[in-house]
Amino acid sequence: MDKKWLVLVSVFGVFSLKAQTVQDLMSQGENYTEIRDKMYEKYEGKSFSKRSGNYSREFKQFKRWEYFWKHRLSPDGDFPSADALSKAWRDIQLSDAQMSKTTSANWEFFGPKNLPTSDITFYPGLGRINAIAMHPTNRNIILAGGAGSGVWKTTDKGQTWTPKMDAMPNVGISDIVYDPNNPNVIYAASGDADGNRNPYSTG
Repeated sequence: MDKKWLVLVSVFGVFSLKAQTVQDLMSQGENYTEIRDKMYEKYEGKSFSKRSGNYSREFKQFKRWEYFWKHRLSPDGDFPSADALSKAWRDIQLSDAQMSKTTSANWEFFGPKNLPTSDITFYPGLGRINAIAMHPTNRNIILAGGAGSGVWKTTDKGQTWTPKMDAMPNVGISDIVYDPNNPNVIYAASGDADGNRNPYSTG
């Protein structure tokens, strides 16, 4: 083969590899790890941060794709099949239908009946609840997290509440979860974005 043609073929092959997108590689049947490695090779030296001089919008889009899929792969590390997704959807529908037959919600208003007032025109005086967590086995126990009031606990279905974070340096709560393996362990995420008055997280 003529050397000129050899060079052209080589350059075209490299260009084709570099021009491939994530969607191209997925349609060709490549798995997550193979695509990830090729994309890191393609964008070597690039950054997804706009503050960086080597910022790449394409690399930013790839990082979003990478983050989305790494939490949704099958146990074997590959993309879930259409059949698997369809089965998961049917299982959720059956579970919801079964739950609606076996559970009922009877709500009762506990208050507050006398609402607090404020001299700030745009704020009536009520607090904002960001998170609620029900105890997994004892429905009398409920945790509530306020945007600026910490975690509160009730053991009588909301009749009375006790503050649990008065000794903490930060009382902005954005989420609360029980440890699924041990309900005596509770995780509370601190920090709440409230306009320009952001109570920063303390862990």
